[in-house]
Amino acid sequence: MKTSVIAYVYSIVVAAAAALVLSYLYDPSFAFSLFAVPGLLAFVAFFGAISSYRIQGSTFGEISFIPYLTAIVLYPSWSTLGAIGVGALLAEVAKPKTGIKRAFNVGQTVLAGAAALFSYALLGGVALQTDKAFQPIPHVAAVLSFLLVNTFAVATAIGLAEGKSIIKTWAKGNVAGLAYDAVAVLAVYAFARAYVDWGLWGILGFCGILVVLRFT
Repeated sequence: MKTSVIAYVYSIVVAAAAALVLSYLYDPSFAFSLFAVPGLLAFVAFFGAISSYRIQGSTFGEISFIPYLTAIVLYPSWSTLGAIGVGALLAEVAKPKTGIKRAFNVGQTVLAGAAALFSYALLGGVALQTDKAFQPIPHVAAVLSFLLVNTFAVATAIGLAEGKSIIKTWAKGNVAGLAYDAVAVLAVYAFARAYVDWGLWGILGFCGILVVLRFT
């Protein structure tokens, strides 16, 4: 593996750790009543992450980002970001990969989650569990921030490894899936409201919809 790729992976991991610490310093408060379900969604995401789907040709996607983002809008907290990291780690341990690939995938997931969390919070977004109203600006910003950081982080790693243009690598790997990802803007809010309005039944319905999405 190229030295530049290894250095890049380390920088992603360090940036993710720093983002997690910064999220705690930004707001160290913690409410278990608000955290319980978002924490659970990180483990729902674990099952989504180990079930990839084919978008086009050799391009694959995962549905794990939907519960991750749902967890963030339900409770935009450092603890939710930490739970996302644990969920991503469990998903990576379940796959036959090298340690550096696992470290990168966990790091870039946490970094993308941090981008979504800060976008949501800084633009005035509040926990959907305390205010059910749709908050369009912070909500859309959170979803787009997560997807952009996630996909560009991966494209950069591939571009460095193969000596190719990062922009072209990103376009080749993600343009085919933009229609799928765009649905996330509404899907994340719908899934979050499913829990807020219907509680456990909403979560069960959420899991059922994830299964349907996986096979479509």
